[in-house]
This record gives sequence, structure tokens and C-alpha cells, in this order.
Amino acid sequence: MARDLTTLKFRPSATRLLSHLLETPDLAANVRSLPAPVLAKFVGAVGLEDAGEIIAFASPAQLAEVFDEDLWRSERPGSDERFDGDRFLTWLEVMMEAGDRFVAERLATFPEDLVALALHQHLLVLDMDELLAEMRGVDENEGTAIEKVLSNCLSEEVDRYQLLARRHDGWDSVLAAVLALDRDHHEVLG
Repeated sequence: MARDLTTLKFRPSATRLLSHLLETPDLAANVRSLPAPVLAKFVGAVGLEDAGEIIAFASPAQLAEVFDEDLWRSERPGSDERFDGDRFLTWLEVMMEAGDRFVAERLATFPEDLVALALHQHLLVLDMDELLAEMRGVDENEGTAIEKVLSNCLSEEVDRYQLLARRHDGWDSVLAAVLALDRDHHEVLG
């Protein structure tokens, strides 16, 4: 029993570990030299919300691997893994600390299907030209109801598309990421 307490006594806390890493010279190079599984364990040890400064130095390849490990979860052993949209939102908000250009740059390097899945969890995208064409065939009451629903949602118009929030939490970060992608990497959203 005394041995266990001694081991715990000298194990650095997550805060100490983070402070130590942040004080190292060539922090960016050190972070980029970490294998992705080690980076993932570090993020897990200090907590994602506190790892923003470290994540800002991670390479796109490192983040892609860490995302692959961290964003897919199964509810119980042996069951299929599912994408965790809430965890993606936390990652997005942490990455946003480094700025929307950083977020756009990183998201642009990820597989398009991953970005689409992640954004789909938080956004509904309507092609307004198609919606208007569909609405020509509905009666006035139905059209009024549709307009009322659309006007009461968190939304943003981007080109000919209307982005609607599927949920309110994280809307600002998701919208900022989409707008930055549209500005810096328009082809990703195509």
C-alpha cells in the first residue's frame, strides 16, 4: 500500500504536466515530433479543454490520427463505433482558440466525408433555390408555416444556401468554422 501512495505522490498532475510542456524550448517542434497516440494520451491526461495551446502546434496528420481515435466511440464493448458529434464540437471549440484560419486549415486537410459528417451533426443545409421551387407547389398556409419555422431558427445564409442549427449549443463555433472554410477553402464545402 505504501508503494502505491509513493508512486502516486511523484506522478505529475495534469496541470504540472501541461505547464512543463508549455515551458519547453521549441514547443512546436516537440509537439510535432510526438506520435499521434502519444499526443492523444497527453490530451487525455490534461483534458481536451486545457490542451488548446498544444493542439495549435499539432500537424494536420497528427490531428487526423487523434480524431480517428477520439471521435469514434462505442457504447459498449463489441458494438459498432459511432461518431461523437458532441466530442467533435469540443474539439472545434478548442481549435477555435487558435483562430478560424487555423480551424479552416485543419478541417480542409481532413477527409471530406469526416468534415461532412461532423458538420451534419450540427447543421442542416438547405439549397434555397430548390426550397423555393418546392414551395411553389404548396398552399399558402403550408408556405406560411414553413417560413415561420425557418425564421425562428438559428441560421445563416451563405451563397444560395441557408444553414440551420440542428441544436443551439456550439452554433457560434460551427458557423465560424463553416464561414472560415467558405472563405479559405471553398472547394471543401462544394
